[in-house]
Amino acid sequence: MHAGGAKGSGGSEGGVHASCWFNAECIASPGRAKRGDGFVDVGCKDRDCACSWRYIDNGPDAKVPFTIDALPTEHDDCKTLLLERCMSGMSLYQSDGGS
Repeated sequence: MHAGGAKGSGGSEGGVHASCWFNAECIASPGRAKRGDGFVDVGCKDRDCACSWRYIDNGPDAKVPFTIDALPTEHDDCKTLLLERCMSGMSLYQSDGGS
């Protein structure tokens, strides 16, 4: 998984805005591209989010929008969304340097 980020700011009319992003490489065998390998991302702007999947083998990319209940104000909020909403059902492999 790769670091994402989160940021919040006050709006011009006193409202709060937030955005975050997080992504992961989904590779079955590091160093050897295989069918189905690719990247998964989550990004949110305020409560509007989307999961995106991009495949190395030129398979069809996909994007699925969703809405969350609370603003993503912490770095871990987006990591949790990536794992629970975008990668649910995938098997995870993390190298020694992964987090």
